[in-house]
Amino acid sequence: MWMLGIMNDAKFQAGDIPCSWDQNQALTSHSLGIKPRDVICRRWYVAHVGVASLICDAWRAVVSEHPALRVEYRRHTSGFWSQRVLSNDEVALWTTVGAYFPDRTSVQQFDDRVSIDTGQLFSFVVTPVFDGVVVELAIDHICIDGVSISLLIGFLNVKIALALNGQPLSEGACDTNFFDRCVKLGPDYRSSVQDLSRWPEVNPGIFPPMAEVEMTARPGIEYGEHKVSARISWEEMDDRYRSSAPGICGAALAQSVSRVIEGIPVSEIPLVAVLSGRTVADQLAVGMYFSYAMLAAQVGDDPLYVRARAVHGRILGAMRRSRTPFALEVLQRTPNQPHGRDYVNESTLNYLQVNHVAEPPELEVSDAVVEVLPVAFQERGYGLARARSVSRMNDLEFEITARTDYLGSEFASSVISELLTDIQR
Repeated sequence: MWMLGIMNDAKFQAGDIPCSWDQNQALTSHSLGIKPRDVICRRWYVAHVGVASLICDAWRAVVSEHPALRVEYRRHTSGFWSQRVLSNDEVALWTTVGAYFPDRTSVQQFDDRVSIDTGQLFSFVVTPVFDGVVVELAIDHICIDGVSISLLIGFLNVKIALALNGQPLSEGACDTNFFDRCVKLGPDYRSSVQDLSRWPEVNPGIFPPMAEVEMTARPGIEYGEHKVSARISWEEMDDRYRSSAPGICGAALAQSVSRVIEGIPVSEIPLVAVLSGRTVADQLAVGMYFSYAMLAAQVGDDPLYVRARAVHGRILGAMRRSRTPFALEVLQRTPNQPHGRDYVNESTLNYLQVNHVAEPPELEVSDAVVEVLPVAFQERGYGLARARSVSRMNDLEFEITARTDYLGSEFASSVISELLTDIQR
């Protein structure tokens, strides 16, 4: 009855789509003042006179290609939120030629126009000055994720550079540190577009194509992968492992990898939980990354079922968070979830991956910073090993894929062998 009331309420608005459970939580928290505003601001200076309308047209072209910037959220009488995509004409006034803001107070007023309360998700103001133009952009973070924002700025730079005969925007002062971090950690837009063009050709069995660094083999050793899989019936499995089955494979992989990192004390191995990817059309609309979450698997003397339970809990926590980008979630739902928690089908785990990157970022796991440890001799690569498990009606399937140039040809087999020994009755 609860879901029926929601769907009937949402149908009163033509073109509205019900928001997902996580979207409803975030929107309600925002409207009640529990979740603070999170507006990302950016400012540039362009040393060209008389190009204000040209730059506005370039941004309108970007907005027309990214529907996530044109979403309107509505709260219905039942308290449920819905969303619809506005037309380009309906958001035309969000892009304007305005007056220059000389002080921070005026800039703050510019920021305050962007809010769920006002219904305006971005504000793009181009201000002519005596020797050029100043471009100011504010985007509500609720409509788009940091990586996609960096890509949007890349697309905007390309469009303006084409119009200005190849001269891109010059970087000016940034109003928030957050945006700088997004741009720094985000991919280069040229390589991202190239990756997107090859997306249909990517074999889903290989490591993700969106990599921070190139996958390079160790000197003198040919790059390779070794995959081993096994199944065990539920009847053969120890009762302690049944409730934490999704975390078993990741916990076992982390323990084995910790033995490879010799001479470095480690209590947790950082992992990437990769969730289902979007379609090519969705990637073009709202960003081109898989949904993913950072988590960590504890290693040590605790039994495997204890560590597996912790990994399982962190997986559930990652799946319950709203996917990125926030807007335009896929709305196919899994029925019969308790308490109305009908998570979208996208929130299904694909695999866990041990991740090693060139310059380790700081990862926050349970409010603690976790360092991404390099492999022995400082050799680096993306996708050191991958764990995947599939629950079926009668059994549980495990799959370990490991890079042979780093871990050897027997690593995956040894992980599976030890795992099966531990979980059998």
